[in-house]
Amino acid sequence: MAVDDSLQSVLRIPWIASLVAAPDIVAGIPGCRFPKSSTEDSLLAQTLKTGDALSTCLYFYRNPAAASSDPGSPIPEISTVFTLGSAMNGHPHILHGGMLATLLDESMGVYVSTNEKRERFARTGDEQDRAGKGQAPKFTAELKVTYLKPLRTPGTVVVAVRLVRKEGRKEWMVAEARQLQGESVVLVARGEGLFIEARGSKI
Repeated sequence: MAVDDSLQSVLRIPWIASLVAAPDIVAGIPGCRFPKSSTEDSLLAQTLKTGDALSTCLYFYRNPAAASSDPGSPIPEISTVFTLGSAMNGHPHILHGGMLATLLDESMGVYVSTNEKRERFARTGDEQDRAGKGQAPKFTAELKVTYLKPLRTPGTVVVAVRLVRKEGRKEWMVAEARQLQGESVVLVARGEGLFIEARGSKI
């Protein structure tokens, strides 16, 4: 399986195509898939960026601008699609639980980063803010994972993240991972996370 982080790659999967086909859907490749000289994001940008591990990583969301006059309004829910090979299995044809926790955590990071870039650009109009330059890094402080069903491999999973609440530098989120199994899309895991913005440092 080749690495293909394109919208076309997920449109070939009918149940996911139905999620991203609406005209107000925005889709893109998350920053964690691009190698950086600092070694930031090397797990998803290098180590797991293979056809046998994570062949596709793409985020999508419904554009809130269509329903709001505020261009910096938060995106209520952002989903990340991962297409998985069999190189991260724990049991036969089942993704390792630690890797599933990683996907939940990474999807929360995509949610935080995408909303922060959107809000900063709406406020300043500076393209550096749209690109995420000068952001203070945010770290996972807590992550609780509830495993409900095995995540089958090879296969594709969609992780939807929404904000529960935000207080100062802290953001609490919920992530839900779903996969088509048989004829039904099932909830395979749920994550509850807390991200905290670091003090006094920029990236």
